[in-house]
Amino acid sequence: MYNEFIPDCRGNDWSPNGSAFFWMPKEGIRRIEENLELGDAASAKLVYLALCRIACNERSAAFTKPINYIATLSSLHRRTVERRLPSLEKLGLLTIARRKIDGTKAQDMSTYNLATLGRKVAAAKSPHAVAVNREQENKRTGFQRPLTVPDRIAAENSLKFLKSQLAELEGETSEQWQRDDRPDLVVKKQKLRAEIIARENALLR
Repeated sequence: MYNEFIPDCRGNDWSPNGSAFFWMPKEGIRRIEENLELGDAASAKLVYLALCRIACNERSAAFTKPINYIATLSSLHRRTVERRLPSLEKLGLLTIARRKIDGTKAQDMSTYNLATLGRKVAAAKSPHAVAVNREQENKRTGFQRPLTVPDRIAAENSLKFLKSQLAELEGETSEQWQRDDRPDLVVKKQKLRAEIIARENALLR
C-alpha cells in the first residue's frame, strides 16, 4: 500500500494552458470528507494538498520536511498542521516516521510516506465507497437507465431531507464535548454524508 510512486508533475495528459499541476487522489479527499468534522476536514484537505505537492516536487512518496514548511504550504498555523497529521495517518493516507533529537526530548523532522490509493483500496475501505464506485461504473457503461422526471424529483427531495438531517446533526455535535457525549451521532453523520455523496452521484447519471 505504501509503495513509492513518482508523480509526473510536468508530462501529464491534462495540462490546462500548459500549466504544471500535481497528483492528488480523489480517494484521499473522500476519506477526509466522510470521516472528519466539517472544520477539521477543511484544514485536513489543505494539509493533504501540501503533502501531495511536496511529494510531486520531491518526485517521491517519501520525504522529510519540517512542520513549519508544511504549515507554510498549507496556509495554516503549525499547531493546526500538528493536529491534522495524525488524522490523515489514521485514515490511511500516509505513514509518519517520527524521530527525536539524540539526547533531548525535542522532535526532529519527521519522514512522511504518502499511500498509493487506487480503486481496489477504495473498495476495500468502506461499503459506501463500493456503492459509489458502482454508481460511477454504471454511469460509465450505461448499465442504468436515466432517471425519469418523477424519479428525479423524488430523489432530489430525498436528498434535501438528508441534507437537512445532516445540518441538524452538525449543530448537535458542533462542540467537542457534544461529540464525546454522543458518539452515536458522529457515526450517524458519517453514514449520512456517505449516503448523500452516493445519491448525488446517482443524480448525475
